[in-house]
Amino acid sequence: MDAQAIDKAVFLLRDVHTSTHDAVKALGDYFPELDFETRLRCVREAWDLNHARPLAA
Repeated sequence: MDAQAIDKAVFLLRDVHTSTHDAVKALGDYFPELDFETRLRCVREAWDLNHARPLAA
């Protein structure tokens, strides 16, 4: 379930350009069974994935 929520958060942040605050709220609509802390963690992980730098070759 967390992987799906992280994927949705990546989509919201990267493709929809949603703020992190709005992404946490939106995850509550998509995944009502997730508590606030879990949604927040998923958005933080998604933010990290979107801003990860590729490793130098």
